[in-house]
Amino acid sequence: MCNLIVVGHGIYGTSVQRSLSMIYGETPGMYFIDFEPEDSADILRQKLQDAIGQCDGQPILFCCDMVGGTPFNECIKLSVENASQETVAGLNLSAFAEIAFALDQPLDQLAQQAENATKEYVQWVHL
Repeated sequence: MCNLIVVGHGIYGTSVQRSLSMIYGETPGMYFIDFEPEDSADILRQKLQDAIGQCDGQPILFCCDMVGGTPFNECIKLSVENASQETVAGLNLSAFAEIAFALDQPLDQLAQQAENATKEYVQWVHL
């Protein structure tokens, strides 16, 4: 069983949590972290460590709002330190909805599904 830690700038984590709650209700195995304007990278890292501590040693997929930002950079550092952690970025709500209940997959397959779902759900509806 994998866990998802959703983290991003501002209230990204909380916003994803609220949206998923509207669709599914409770989303077990998912943790949501906000990187507030007053937070330093060290504070964010502590928030991430706290969430990791709740995962009982199970694999973790960090889902960040964007590549290159502080949340992404901190998650990459943690992923490099632990082979049972991976990082993806740029997921949309449709992808979160798809993977929220696919946490029984192996970590690498879950990361691949998150990437594929995000690409699949981006569509240009030109009228």
